[in-house]
Amino acid sequence: MSYYRVRESSNAHVEPVEFDEDQNPTAAEFYFDYTINREIIGRYGYFAATRGLAEVFQNNGFTGVEFGRADSLIWHGPLLEDEVTLPDIVLLRIVGRFMKDDLSLNRLDQLVVSEPVYRKLITRDPETIEVSRELSADGNPILSPGVELRDD
Repeated sequence: MSYYRVRESSNAHVEPVEFDEDQNPTAAEFYFDYTINREIIGRYGYFAATRGLAEVFQNNGFTGVEFGRADSLIWHGPLLEDEVTLPDIVLLRIVGRFMKDDLSLNRLDQLVVSEPVYRKLITRDPETIEVSRELSADGNPILSPGVELRDD
């Protein structure tokens, strides 16, 4: 099976607000300073998905993910309230084994998904194709000749 490193769309800030007994976040606040029209959002190693995508993950039985509460909030100031559309999102707790489960993190805490997840994701968010890289069996990005992958 193929796996892909998928770049999330960065929001302004994330603050975990509730934790389980092992101090893993079960709820987080995602702050926005502009409207994001992508399916996976994240910052600082915390990820959220639109409620619709989270339902796709659940309905397809994808492994390596647990769900928590995510609140969408405006980042700094009432001036943005009329300019920012807040997404309906769900916290993604990525708990999968690297390149074994459908969702996992690489050694840099970057999101890695299986081909079935990738296919569902690009159907809902075609821009994902432009910000993803297929991984080789050893977990390194497969690059076309002359293409440089940035890790920023």
